[in-house]
Parts: sequence; structure tokens; C-alpha cells
Amino acid sequence: MTEEADQATESGTEEPQAAFHAAIERSGSAVLTTEEVARHLDLSRERTQELLADLAASGRVVGRDVSQDPAVWYPAEWEAYVDRERFVVFPDRRQVVVDRPAQFTRAQLSQFARLEDANGREGYVYEIREADIWGSPYDDIEELLAT
Repeated sequence: MTEEADQATESGTEEPQAAFHAAIERSGSAVLTTEEVARHLDLSRERTQELLADLAASGRVVGRDVSQDPAVWYPAEWEAYVDRERFVVFPDRRQVVVDRPAQFTRAQLSQFARLEDANGREGYVYEIREADIWGSPYDDIEELLAT
């Protein structure tokens, strides 16, 4: 991999990012320290620091200082996953679990579901009772999803 890594890091195209992604896949971890990236790409620590600094400057990776441990690095597009809404539907229990819902989403859910629980960290459990279904302003699921 040394030759591929050197080619990847010397060209000015997507190869440096591809090499970084390859290091993540090889490690089996979502985040890596500079030392781990260097080991997986078979590069010197100094060359790896340059590679990561260039990728960070171009906005393709993000580094985080994790207290007393070394900084960790991960692809920049992963930051979008932190702030997005996530839904898990349990049809047999008639429950919807929502993580980080927007105000609009909470308003939509309140039209046909009852808030059952909240964890204080933007996680909510909604229960859908039979009466809620009959009282819903939507005739079918497609109409609900269209909003």
C-alpha cells in the first residue's frame, strides 16, 4: 500500500481522501488518530500530519481534540449525521421513536400521536392509539409523507 498511499497523497485530486477512507475501512473504527492513519497508510507521522492538515483545510476531514488523548480524524460528511432527524417505527407496538426532531416534525407528530416519553436529550417516544389514527387529518400514509 505504500506506493498507492504515496501516489494518493502526492496527487491533488480525490486520492488523498480515498486513502483516508481506506485507512478508516482497514481499521474498522469510525475515527482514527494521526498515528493510526499513518500506520494504515504506511506513511511517516510527519507526512500523515501534512495529509490530514491538507484534507482538513479543504473541508474533507474534521479533527477533534479528545481531551488528553491525541486528536481523532473523521470524514467531514459525517458531521451531517449528528444533527439530522432519525426515526424508528415500531408498528406492532404502535410507537415512533424520534431523535433530534425539528419543530415541524414534532408538530406533525402531535396531530396523530401522543408524546409518551422524552429523554431530555432530544429523544422522543410517540404512541399512536387507535383513536389517534381515526382523528388524524390524513387519509393515508402517502398524504402524511407528502407534508
